[in-house]
Amino acid sequence: MKKILLVDDEIDLLRIIKKMVDDDVVFDRACNGREGLDLFHQNKYDLIITDYEMPVLNGLEMIMGIRKTDYSIPIILVSGKGALILNNISVIEKSADLKKLKKTISDLLGPEMIR
Repeated sequence: MKKILLVDDEIDLLRIIKKMVDDDVVFDRACNGREGLDLFHQNKYDLIITDYEMPVLNGLEMIMGIRKTDYSIPIILVSGKGALILNNISVIEKSADLKKLKKTISDLLGPEMIR
């Protein structure tokens, strides 16, 4: 069983991703980067998917906090600011085709985890 931490102040991304992945994938959701960082420190995840713009602590600030203790966990940063590639962080433009998001999740979790 795979476990994903989804950090976004809007629930739409969670609904979309739940439709993409296998029913065996378990999700935790945080509404901002601070909650996401707290959940990360309390649990073990196979993948983190986060929005960039959120209240309290944005996605990049949360990632910087995670990288202080864990350089290996894959992270997908969804941003309306455009796409770029960072070390072990996949950045996808928010308005991008959902096929790209699905492929990235498949690459990180394995194709057997995708519908």
